[in-house]
Amino acid sequence: MATAAGVVMAAPVAGGTDVTLGGAPLGKLALSAGLGDEILVHIAPYLPGAGVPLFADFAYGRRLEKISVSDGQLATYVRYRVAGRGSR
Repeated sequence: MATAAGVVMAAPVAGGTDVTLGGAPLGKLALSAGLGDEILVHIAPYLPGAGVPLFADFAYGRRLEKISVSDGQLATYVRYRVAGRGSR
């Protein structure tokens, strides 16, 4: 199981470049620890009927600022900045 300490250790290993995390559980872990500064959400026209809720189980809410929206052939991609965090 991933931990916030593991996410923190990834930054120096990345050598100053962005660290990209995939999946709701790891993304929620980083956001809960105050480590995430952007979120990219892929919205596909398919409802699997199960899965991990991306924005559930936070101790408090997060304000998001929309950066961009783009439509692909199979999905819509929405990029958000976590308000109050540094930006690139």
